Amino acid sequence: SNNVCVPRCSHRCFNGRCVAPEICSCNNGFVKSKNNKFLCLPKCSKLCVNGECIAPEVCGCNEGFRKNFRKNICESVCSRICQNGKCSAPETCTCYPGYIKDPKNKYICIPKCTKPCINGKCASPETCHCDARHVKDSKNKYQCNPVCSKPCIGGRCVKPETCACNSGYARDPRNAYLCNPVCSKNCVNGRCTGPESCSCNGGFGKDSKNKYLCNPICTKPCINGKCVKPETCSCNSGFVKDLKNKYQCNPVCSKVCINGKCTAPETCSCNSGY
Repeated sequence: SNNVCVPRCSHRCFNGRCVAPEICSCNNGFVKSKNNKFLCLPKCSKLCVNGECIAPEVCGCNEGFRKNFRKNICESVCSRICQNGKCSAPETCTCYPGYIKDPKNKYICIPKCTKPCINGKCASPETCHCDARHVKDSKNKYQCNPVCSKPCIGGRCVKPETCACNSGYARDPRNAYLCNPVCSKNCVNGRCTGPESCSCNGGFGKDSKNKYLCNPICTKPCINGKCVKPETCSCNSGFVKDLKNKYQCNPVCSKVCINGKCTAPETCSCNSGY
């Protein structure tokens, strides 16, 4: 009606109405701007994280963020899935505990092992996965040992199905898993059983001066002879084996000793009284 006087505001009341000269009253769901008395801003009862309030109780997301309507929040947007991590800012992945950024791909977080995985790769935090034909070391979780299908005798398994000989041992030409001990000299009447160590054959014993020599053993002394084989005497020159005692050699006289006896080769000793 022309008989009604209404208040006048010099600027339009945005999202409100002029209720008194130069005074705006905000519409429901809006609040006065601190910087502009003619402006009413939409009100959101909760803080718009990563966005701004664009209508009463409605958040609009900032660039690089999108609305999660179920949670009613603005989530950062990554154009690729963050493997082993989460999208924490636009195009930025934050790794889960136990993972670190892949230096070649910002969307991938790789597992972290505090020590290098020997013969394997870090498959999950502090867990090594062994390469093919390797197994975990029983005492060191970061080490994988090569597998040899047979024991390395005199050596150690250094690669899958590959033995390296210990010091003082050499590879057997016919058996890849066997390393034989090395003796710089032949073991006479024995065999090389350790580096520079001979073990005597049965019936032989170690020489006191030569560790590579095994001498035959005769359990009784060879009288007028020498032990040449286990329990076998060889007579000295001019002596022959006794028929009843294999350890005794008797002197030989080419002629019969009359009234005496042969006591040395070609030597007769007279009987008493001759």
